[in-house]
Amino acid sequence: DGEEADRLGRRAPKTIAVPSATLSELLDEAGEKSIDFMSVDVEGAELAVLSGLDLSRHTPGYLLVETKHPDQVAELLGTHMEFVELLSEHDFLYRRRVAVTK
Repeated sequence: DGEEADRLGRRAPKTIAVPSATLSELLDEAGEKSIDFMSVDVEGAELAVLSGLDLSRHTPGYLLVETKHPDQVAELLGTHMEFVELLSEHDFLYRRRVAVTK
């Protein structure tokens, strides 16, 4: 209980509610239409974060992702972005695919 935790110098866990938003919601709110460069370094939450980026509306020119799951990241980026270079053991650089016009 909380009293026992206080006596032992530990805090009892508590739950708090915090607001959240997807990347695309934040970009819409900020009025951003074009992103030249985006870096995602979220300590293992990159798949959840990137799933909130609507690439049909907000495809960065370049995207740097720190990840241990490059195959899953590449799948999320789909046909919107292509792999460019491995910058470190876990840092993957992608760029927006250029649409081919006929």
